[in-house]
Amino acid sequence: MGRTQHWQFSGASLALQADVYKEIGGLEPLTTLEDEALERVLLEHRIPIDRLLSVGVTTSPRLVGRAGHGLSHDLTMVALSLRDERTRG
Repeated sequence: MGRTQHWQFSGASLALQADVYKEIGGLEPLTTLEDEALERVLLEHRIPIDRLLSVGVTTSPRLVGRAGHGLSHDLTMVALSLRDERTRG
């Protein structure tokens, strides 16, 4: 494992060198969770993953996205949970 300063691993903040991509054999086409699949493949190949606080991104807060189970889905689940908590008081 590389340097870990935060837990997040998502498509918005990924960077991968072309030679590493070739080394792992590329990725199969996926409609969702491709960032998690990439993380698995990198770990299987014992390629270090750095999660640096110096890398910052801004992602869309949209609740409807292109992937059936992507960040927009997760944000929707959080929003519904918060709404339910407020309703219960």
